[in-house]
Amino acid sequence: MKKFISIISYFSLILFNIAAFDWPIENFNANLINSNFGQERGGIISTSIIFSEPEPTKASENGTLLISMIEESDDTSLFTTSLGNSMILAHNDQMLTVYGNLDKDTLYSNIKRKINFNKGDPIADCGASGWNKDQGSVEFQVIDVSKNTAINPKILMTRINTEINLLLANIVVENKNGDLLELKSVKSFSSGNYKVYAKKNKNTSPYKTSITLNGVIVDSLQYDTIGLDANKIYVSGKKKYYSNDIYSRDDLQLIGEAMFTPGKSTLGIYAEDFLGNVKTVSYQISIH
Repeated sequence: MKKFISIISYFSLILFNIAAFDWPIENFNANLINSNFGQERGGIISTSIIFSEPEPTKASENGTLLISMIEESDDTSLFTTSLGNSMILAHNDQMLTVYGNLDKDTLYSNIKRKINFNKGDPIADCGASGWNKDQGSVEFQVIDVSKNTAINPKILMTRINTEINLLLANIVVENKNGDLLELKSVKSFSSGNYKVYAKKNKNTSPYKTSITLNGVIVDSLQYDTIGLDANKIYVSGKKKYYSNDIYSRDDLQLIGEAMFTPGKSTLGIYAEDFLGNVKTVSYQISIH
């Protein structure tokens, strides 16, 4: 694989006001998401949204070309990229939008003609490259360079009024020995710190998860941003939770952690989507 790389000096960018973004494909709705921000992807927390249909891609806001990467058939490789044929636009306030898995020919044609893009300008047709060779669907990211974080695109894009229903099932806790205990059957626990997991949502991902003990929030993970720390991505809760924390168990996703102290308690588990729809379960437990 060989890449053609076009880099425009960051310090010479003409930056624009980005009061609002548009989705990079037409007629967007929740059913057009194949993989959500925060879902597991290749064993890590995804910082992208991947669309399910091979739609043409457009600029989500006024921006200036920062980098384009075009894969070509060859026996050598300068470096690898999960984005495949891709393009990055720079916007105001050190914001970037990233468009991956694009068609090589239309991308190359567009970047030869211009470096400044207006909202809605064509970027490229959908391709089949990077991690999505069999998907034929666009991968999209929003990056805040100043904070070294990826932003959930749903925060900045035109609001959608539907979400795929969340599931909240198979709740288990993990003790310090790594034993998994099902809350539907185990009601008595030794005191100590416990990790709380729920079954992964295959078609979507919670925007926020929370744990309460006797009505008090003891941990909450919110997937509005995903940070980068020493080349490892993480979600913030009462501490930084990395990919191997969130998705350390097959078919399970970490909800958070809770310190069990002696006495009788009500343990509450919450999962919330971007529109504020909440799924919740609670358990009466005894701690000794």
